[in-house]
Amino acid sequence: QIGSVPLAEQVIDVHVAGSYAYVTTYEPKLHVIDVSNPSAPREVGSAAAERYDVVHVVAGYAYLVGTFAGLRVIDVSNPRAPRAVGSLAASGSALGVYVAGSYAYVANGDGGLALIDVSRPSAPQTAGSVETTLAQAQNVHVLGRHAFVADETNGLQIVDVSDPTKPLEVATVDTPGQARDIFVSGLYAYVADNLGGLRVIDISNPATPREVGGASWILAGASDVY
Repeated sequence: QIGSVPLAEQVIDVHVAGSYAYVTTYEPKLHVIDVSNPSAPREVGSAAAERYDVVHVVAGYAYLVGTFAGLRVIDVSNPRAPRAVGSLAASGSALGVYVAGSYAYVANGDGGLALIDVSRPSAPQTAGSVETTLAQAQNVHVLGRHAFVADETNGLQIVDVSDPTKPLEVATVDTPGQARDIFVSGLYAYVADNLGGLRVIDISNPATPREVGGASWILAGASDVY
């Protein structure tokens, strides 16, 4: 450990963009931490918020989702004075968010996957949605025209989002555990699968994904992956 910064409450999530770490806590609050000097991080700004569990930062805006709070957009273009600019209630339990282009993709628990138009951050609007089968959408990662959803007992769900108003589920890969988180890089999707450990899935053809490797843990659950 080379540095730390004290916070009054337990940390829930963190996203790093540029020289800043954006941290949600149980307080609840969004904290902005200057990490340009890793050995001496310091808090430079904060914004009060409802209970938001997950944060994703893109192009000067922080997008937060929470189980009972839906989506909130916070302008962080001035890290010392972040301010809330827009919000939208969730149709389910908002558990994860990924922002790409003009859309926020929200893993909505039993509400499936919601596509939110955030081209106007002050007025986010639902563009489309798709229900995932009999499970809970936990988190989502978007690459190109596809959204990859960690869908608890259903494993990995792949959704074609080329038309945001009509997202279409195109494939699924069942995993041995409960898919909690997803990260996509290149031709592979990496799934944190709770007691199923880490699963590696070949997505070179999104219509026919296949698991190619994995590492299971018996006494510990994998809940996050990057």
